[in-house]
Amino acid sequence: TQASGCVVGIDSFQANLPAINPNPLVAPITNSFLITTNDLCPWTATIDPNPENDWLSLTDPSTGLSTGNPVSGIGIQQITYDAPPNFGPARTAIITVGNIFHVVTQESGCAFESVSVAGTGASGTTVDAPIEADTTYTVTVDVTDNQTVTPGIVEEDCTWTVETSSPAWIVLSATSGSGDDTFTFDVLENTSVPRSGTVTVSTDTETIVIVVNQGNGC
Repeated sequence: TQASGCVVGIDSFQANLPAINPNPLVAPITNSFLITTNDLCPWTATIDPNPENDWLSLTDPSTGLSTGNPVSGIGIQQITYDAPPNFGPARTAIITVGNIFHVVTQESGCAFESVSVAGTGASGTTVDAPIEADTTYTVTVDVTDNQTVTPGIVEEDCTWTVETSSPAWIVLSATSGSGDDTFTFDVLENTSVPRSGTVTVSTDTETIVIVVNQGNGC
């Protein structure tokens, strides 16, 4: 709300937040902006009611408590808000003061719990493939699940991509996936000199490289 003759402004129109607070991991990320107006002018700050914005909470400046939404006050005031750690895709919320918007974006926190390879000659993320026949390998992708600190985020929301440096002899069954899933790749028979290639699995924040070696097939 805004009284007649009052002009309400803010000192920042957008903020980019990290996915997590490194110390400690589960602590919220806190940020703020300044409401500028005359001493007797009232204002209300409201988080856009879209359900996708419910991860952000405002701090009531009169009590210092995180009360959710909305908060109101009079005169110049620092508005503080909290974002929980994000282990899902990047997300955006909007705080409205009068007809002015403060847009908050939080980086993607999608990461891998593990990426493992199974098949002949596979150890960790290294494959020593046979030379004499086509060989299939299964890659199991396990995405980090942190429902306790990122409510509403499910593993399937985190997508990942797959690519190979050597498509002529490393053949992928898929080039993308989401959440916990598997894909395969075939290493074709080698009738030439020794060779090495890679299979790369990536989220927005993390990359795992599988190294594929194959001996002399001459």
